[in-house]
Amino acid sequence: KQRIDLMHSGSTITLPAPFPIYGSLDVRSTPMGANILLDGKKIDDTPALIGKILEGDHTLEITKEGYSSYKQSISIRENETTSVSCTLESGRKVTFTTNMAAAIYIDGKGPLQPKAGSDGSAYETQLSYGKHEISVTHPNYISLKKSIEVDSKTFTIPISLTMKDNLKLHADEGVSDISCYDNGNAF
Repeated sequence: KQRIDLMHSGSTITLPAPFPIYGSLDVRSTPMGANILLDGKKIDDTPALIGKILEGDHTLEITKEGYSSYKQSISIRENETTSVSCTLESGRKVTFTTNMAAAIYIDGKGPLQPKAGSDGSAYETQLSYGKHEISVTHPNYISLKKSIEVDSKTFTIPISLTMKDNLKLHADEGVSDISCYDNGNAF
């Protein structure tokens, strides 16, 4: 039997041990099936009614691959249910900017079409949160392949290609001023 013994003025007072104080948590998300983390530990998937959570302040996080995450401080109170409902974003609009018109492929699909009103060096698309593979090509430039991570802070991704070393220009004898253009862009 658990107990607490207190000494006071030479006398011992015995009290029963305190019982933990619990509340519950009702968590819902769109989409369903997201991970529920309480104080950094996974406890269930949405939707869920979780009982026997110790009273006090906690950190709640709701995550799902390919979606934004949701994080909030919550307070659990004795014999009360704290309800939390959230919508996780599936992605965001991302703009790619290049130093010339190029073909941009994302996860093997594409090429992207240039953004309306741009000079052909800006491309805009909707991407899900998470990792993506991009490939950028142009016949006169060295192709670029890289991984990108799209999160809630990703808005613009700059891309710069390097001209191939074997690109040679030929001018007829007597020509002294040459301007070179590729899809309207001088180089």
